[in-house]
Amino acid sequence: MFFVGMQRRIVSVVSKRNGKVAALLLVLALGLQGCGATLQTRNANLDNQLATGDFVGAALAVEQSMGLASRDVNNLPPVEFKSRNVLDHLDAAKAWLLAGDDQRAMQHFEAAEIVLGDVDRDGNIARGAQQVGGALLGDGAMVYRPSPSEAVLINYYKAILFMRDGRHDDARVELNRADERTRRAVARYSRELDEARSEARQRGASEVNASSFAATHYPEMQTWQPYTDFVLPPATYLQALFLGLQGNASDTESARNLMQRVVDMTDNPSAHRDLQMLSQGNLCPENNCVWVISEHGLGPTLVEKRVDLPVPTSNGFVVVSIALPSLVTRTNDATPYFRLVSGQNEFSLEPLASMDRTVQTEFTKRFPAMVARATAGAVARAVVQDEIGRRHGALAGFVASVASMATTNADVRMWRSMPGGFSAARYSYQPGSTITIRSVSGDQTVTLNGTGPQIIYIKQVGPTAAPIVTQLLGA
Repeated sequence: MFFVGMQRRIVSVVSKRNGKVAALLLVLALGLQGCGATLQTRNANLDNQLATGDFVGAALAVEQSMGLASRDVNNLPPVEFKSRNVLDHLDAAKAWLLAGDDQRAMQHFEAAEIVLGDVDRDGNIARGAQQVGGALLGDGAMVYRPSPSEAVLINYYKAILFMRDGRHDDARVELNRADERTRRAVARYSRELDEARSEARQRGASEVNASSFAATHYPEMQTWQPYTDFVLPPATYLQALFLGLQGNASDTESARNLMQRVVDMTDNPSAHRDLQMLSQGNLCPENNCVWVISEHGLGPTLVEKRVDLPVPTSNGFVVVSIALPSLVTRTNDATPYFRLVSGQNEFSLEPLASMDRTVQTEFTKRFPAMVARATAGAVARAVVQDEIGRRHGALAGFVASVASMATTNADVRMWRSMPGGFSAARYSYQPGSTITIRSVSGDQTVTLNGTGPQIIYIKQVGPTAAPIVTQLLGA
């Protein structure tokens, strides 16, 4: 109540000075700050629930934040897409996936995919729409559109759901979509940069050298090792395995090309072995191969970084803040938290991909556009601030300055429940043999009763959470 009362008193004083525009900006600024605190609490609770294995609780909490009265898992309301809930759909989908409710997970994945509006059922890009604007309040004020890696991950998970349900035709469609989105990522970021530069020019902002800006304000970027291309290696790897096991020459050649892309991105020995076998024409000539693919931890998150920028105006210079996102790593472990044991032998999973490197690749490509848009926004706010000061006096100008700082927010939204790392291994097996997944939560045993190639997928969010084991092929 104190916060609300103080807000009203400030607005009253400023309004009496004819600074109504500044007052409105201040109300908006304080409101946005309150929303930010609520979001931080929500994110912290979600991280804790996922890391400790409370997946149902996490899913229900996210759905409640969306306005779905999801208190009874046996009587869940229908999932309805709302553009403001894109990230909630993604987090709810991942939580339900971990909880084992495939149908509910699929509903949320498909709801989140609606905002992309760029693929048809054959996996081809149909159309694209890039949002522009938001100079005054920043990109965070616009409807969230998943990044290429997030979009690819949607299709990756949908393919996994279809594969373990035996719907291989649908899995193929999702893997095609993932591949197409991967290839179109370069065009998306090039378009974003052109649009950001155009907006900056329209607002009279001088172009900032992104490389120099990064060297000064983002020194950590100098230590990154981004991938040379836009790719989510586990999605490409799964598609290569899927096609390579179909048994026809066309799919085998496509699989070889895909596996070559994986090998170019990773030192995983199983991927190198797979490429060798595909080059010889048969991914599993002995018909006794088992692949184990795993994901562990949580992917990186974004925090805000502020930089002051002097902007020339009619009265000289106005110093305004620009706010940009900065990456924070949450998973440093390159390999899973569990061990694989078969009989007396222990097998190792080798790193396949890092979500940090994937996001760093995107961040590096997006960075020039982010700086250009932030600069354009700074100029727009400086003009408003200067105009209010000239028309309504020093106090109104001061309040406008405070409001400008408070409404300058970096877009730090991203899919928080993405995994941190992926690993993979390829082994030979004997029918009836077992694989034990050994973790601090206990042992889980998978019996390889089927014949022919088999794929096992394992998810483990945190070291103390129980691994979730799924047989995608050969169960």
